[in-house]
Amino acid sequence: MIVSYKYRAYPDATTEARLNVALDTCRWLYNTLLEECNTARENGSSLTMQETQAQ
Repeated sequence: MIVSYKYRAYPDATTEARLNVALDTCRWLYNTLLEECNTARENGSSLTMQETQAQ
């Protein structure tokens, strides 16, 4: 049986700003890697796990 819990967070302004910076960084990294994978796929190759982790 899978159990999940949800907790509501009420960060102060400083913590919220730091969370937003972290979220922006994760979003940028995901989109950059997605673009790299799509470009490699268009060129007829694929990226290995080692290549993606090296970036």
